[in-house]
Amino acid sequence: MLYVEDVFARDILTAFFEKFANELFPDPTARPTTKIVPVGPFDAVVAFLERNGSVLPDHVIQKAVLDNDVATDTLARWKQSNNHARLSKFERLKNDIKYLPFTPEVGLMDHVAGNVGIFETKLRQRCGDNQIRINEIVRQYDTTAHGSQQRAAAKRITDELIEHVMHRTQRPAETVREQLCGVFAQAAWDRYRDQFMELLAPMVR
Repeated sequence: MLYVEDVFARDILTAFFEKFANELFPDPTARPTTKIVPVGPFDAVVAFLERNGSVLPDHVIQKAVLDNDVATDTLARWKQSNNHARLSKFERLKNDIKYLPFTPEVGLMDHVAGNVGIFETKLRQRCGDNQIRINEIVRQYDTTAHGSQQRAAAKRITDELIEHVMHRTQRPAETVREQLCGVFAQAAWDRYRDQFMELLAPMVR
């Protein structure tokens, strides 16, 4: 059981878990059964993990998998301000709190912005629609932004990409998110393989 912040984090982690599982478990029947559940903001995820720890049987592995910005921004800010009360909960649960190698929308948009032509082609193939055009949308993404501005820009452009593909293909948002994340995971697996192996392999018994 992997608890994440929202549905986009779920779909990103699901797509990269597929790459991980394909590599480690060529036999599909040998794969571990994995459920990835969106819970809410990171503090809600941690609280849910703490409450739910004793609900499921001992053989069920439960982890919180948070967006990378929680580690790089939020925890760093708490340490700087000596916010020991909030840090103590993370310290207490540190063995069960993991982090994605990126904040989902930022990871996606950084990749797409640097590989827009190839990504557009792969997305067209995945969706079966050669009229998908993402250049104008991606061009709005400010690759020089940082921190909260970068995250806000990435989320806005990701939403625009999803809307565009929904309109072109007449498919629901859930399907489009899965397709977008699947193309990203396929294209970026080599870059992030080691980090996802480090994240996921210890959970497999």
